[in-house]
Amino acid sequence: MMDAVAALGVPMAVAYFTASGATKGTIRRFAYIGVSVFAPLAYIGLVFYSTPVSDGLSIGRIALSAVWIAIIPGALIAVRRAEWNGNRVWKMLDLERVLGPLFRLLAIVALWWLGSTSAVAFAALPLIAGMLASSILFFPIRAASVNRTRPLRASEFYRYALISAGAGIAASSGARLNQAIMPSVSTSTELGLYAVSTTIAEVPLIIGLVAARNLLPAAANPDTRRHIRANVFEFSGLGLLGSLLLALIVPWVTPLVFGSAFSASAPTTIVLLAGTVFSVFILASSAVIAGLGSPGLSGVPQFIIAGLTLVTMLTLPHPLTAIEVAVISTASQAVASIISAFLLIRKLRQAPDPGSSI
Repeated sequence: MMDAVAALGVPMAVAYFTASGATKGTIRRFAYIGVSVFAPLAYIGLVFYSTPVSDGLSIGRIALSAVWIAIIPGALIAVRRAEWNGNRVWKMLDLERVLGPLFRLLAIVALWWLGSTSAVAFAALPLIAGMLASSILFFPIRAASVNRTRPLRASEFYRYALISAGAGIAASSGARLNQAIMPSVSTSTELGLYAVSTTIAEVPLIIGLVAARNLLPAAANPDTRRHIRANVFEFSGLGLLGSLLLALIVPWVTPLVFGSAFSASAPTTIVLLAGTVFSVFILASSAVIAGLGSPGLSGVPQFIIAGLTLVTMLTLPHPLTAIEVAVISTASQAVASIISAFLLIRKLRQAPDPGSSI
């Protein structure tokens, strides 16, 4: 995740302008200039942050800083990943998604087999293994021919990147804000139940992540935009189906996987699964909105989720139970999904679509 932060919205801009028909050379030049500025700045920030972290983990500050330098090549990999996404060639991205965890696991097993006890080794080697897996992304991209005649100015590219970075920060904060606040407004027992429920309820979010990946470049290219509204509802329907199926088996699966002590988390999980349905729709619609050239608007639903969650959790009487926090989270997502639907309809009506109405 840190490599995406270090790239500061550049990958999303790369995917958008690649799909919309800007010249590859221009996109790459702007992208690598942006990353060469943003990534070192992010690394410098991590170096300053390394002091309290190294004290807490008993790891040398120099060693920690050496490990964190991986965010710079990681940002370059994120740009290349966005190029594949913008060209709508997802087989290589899926392969990297499989190879990355596999290579990192093999690195950890190798260190264990060698008897290593170095925290630095266990931090660095999996990072290197992950980057090795991502090296396949630097193979030539063989994609369908696109009419690349769209002019692109540096100001346009960096404006999109910076605004989309804000939307990404909003998405990250909204997704984890309730768990960040919960320790101060609830008990450790309720926090444990909520953590288990969140782990299960996030499984169908894979559908939303795939939707976001696929729909942004599809919306950015007028030739693939015709059926984008139907695509949003298809992914949303899959999210609903997956959540319903999971809700049916949660009362039996939870004690089997996590133990009988966590059986009480089942009702909380079911409430959170309702929120997951809204989240999948928000992810899909936000990707379309960003693909239609409005990355700032795409982040509005996430800001709403974060704001409603923060205000409600701090206002209600404490301590909050796990199911109360789940209701707050789901209600916030429901409100945000209504706003997201409004923004999506508005953008689709404004977007030109040659040959067919959206």
